[in-house]
Amino acid sequence: VTFESLNNYKPSELGECFTRNSEGMLKNMAIHELALAATYFDMRADNVVVSDVEGDVRTAADLTDFARVAFTLQNDKGDRVRIKADRCG
Repeated sequence: VTFESLNNYKPSELGECFTRNSEGMLKNMAIHELALAATYFDMRADNVVVSDVEGDVRTAADLTDFARVAFTLQNDKGDRVRIKADRCG
């Protein structure tokens, strides 16, 4: 299963995006997908490993954050969930 969240910012707009969403991409954007993974696929901090991490980290308006991130969660039962988020998707 893959959960994906896309925004439509242009790369030139990331400074405004990072400023307005200074809590960071995981808390601002991917949190909804993480909640779904926890609720429906039993992904918890005490039973999960993270793998296949991909990311595009950028600095804009003196803030550094992901412009894009993707990773796979796997719990101790072997269930896997892929999380993808892209500010410029």
